[in-house]
Amino acid sequence: MTLTTVLFVLLSLCTSFALGEEPALKPGDQAALFVLPGIYPISIDGTPIKLSDSVGPTAVVQNKAVVIGFYASWCVPCLPEMEELVRLDKRLATKGVQTLAITIDSKENLNDVQQQLGGIGVMFPVLHDNARFVNSRYGVKGLPLLVILDGDGRVVRSDLGILSAEQRTSIEDTLQDLISRNSAAPAIASRPAETTPTLPAIDGRLVTGTSSRSDFAVVVGLEDYAFLPDVPFGNRDADAFESWALYTRGIPKSRIKRLTAGRDGSREHLLKAVEAAGKATGDGGTVWVYYAGHGAMSPSSGERLLLGDDARADMVSFESRGVEVSELEALATAGGGRAMTLIDACFTAAGRDGAALIADARFAIPTYVASVDGGVAQWNAVSAAEVAKPLAGAEHGAFTYFAIGALRGWADGEFDGKRDGRVTAGEANAFVVRALKAAGHTGQTPLWVGNESTEEWVLSTGKEASPID
Repeated sequence: MTLTTVLFVLLSLCTSFALGEEPALKPGDQAALFVLPGIYPISIDGTPIKLSDSVGPTAVVQNKAVVIGFYASWCVPCLPEMEELVRLDKRLATKGVQTLAITIDSKENLNDVQQQLGGIGVMFPVLHDNARFVNSRYGVKGLPLLVILDGDGRVVRSDLGILSAEQRTSIEDTLQDLISRNSAAPAIASRPAETTPTLPAIDGRLVTGTSSRSDFAVVVGLEDYAFLPDVPFGNRDADAFESWALYTRGIPKSRIKRLTAGRDGSREHLLKAVEAAGKATGDGGTVWVYYAGHGAMSPSSGERLLLGDDARADMVSFESRGVEVSELEALATAGGGRAMTLIDACFTAAGRDGAALIADARFAIPTYVASVDGGVAQWNAVSAAEVAKPLAGAEHGAFTYFAIGALRGWADGEFDGKRDGRVTAGEANAFVVRALKAAGHTGQTPLWVGNESTEEWVLSTGKEASPID
């Protein structure tokens, strides 16, 4: 599928630019690739953003269109054009249109720029061209400038200056045409179980503009166990959740802690990380704990255990090197915040291939008891004695793949078909249950465990369109 990219680049240039002059880029030109630091939303402040992630053969997100632009905070005609771009983004983001913007405001002015962008409701990445590198490569002659690229990085059209109503209509028609050319999104629901559909990626950055500065995330990906079988795709699962937490949920990078097998994947590391997160998160914030790894039942208490990377294949080791889920929840809520735990593991001491971690051992069927506390919830990959399986075609755990897809916006409108830009917990779980069945993963039913009120939690404002009918 061809990725179409719409680049709306708003550049702060010198006042000698002649608005209305034809820009240097012409239809059919190959646009220069670039890497620039993000300045807005705050969650991507300082993070390098690559154009090659959106266009060309190395694109990590198969958008049908992306809007990126040149603007300056002091440019009088730029602000209303940016407001129009915000409205365009809201109309087309759910159809696969990604929007970007670029400014070359001075470093000293960036705080004011960020406030201005927040004031007009910008929800797409804004980048900083401090050295005016992109300005030079694109031969910009004036502000504001709108450029549309196709998925191969070629210019489709460019529009300079204040746009007329006719130009705006023509631009949207151009985008709609590009969207319709590439409308064959991978459909999963109607395919028979024995086929292997092409699955859209969940690993790319999906920036929403949401800011969750009071949240904290502990992201655990334990793929390479020292004494137990590996967990296929465990690291990729954690990578994808970390990306969602940073770019889509908008949790500051400084408040995301990543734990990896072989480095900091032990019981002690997990307890320490969640304890620190809980102390740092007060009322109004949420501690997110994501775990991809092995799980088991405590042979003495019957509690569900998340196994550290040094657990051995015996029940005594499971007990001593595992962490009780309830213990993590208590630590996560110690500062007054909510606890949201996502677990891609099963508790029958089986790996993702269904093989037992301990030969000939029998484990009790785990019991999932909902907390009466309205501030605690769990989202489990499986129910009862089921196995948390991989989804080989996506190179992710099956639960993680569809859960993150749900949080990217796929679950919006799951109950009534009406998308409102918000994904609730109830919508997300219902979507993943349906999606797993549609993908032929029978025998795996995700389970939401929490007070009834937690099903109304808004987990995400992701606007990505669902590939599932």
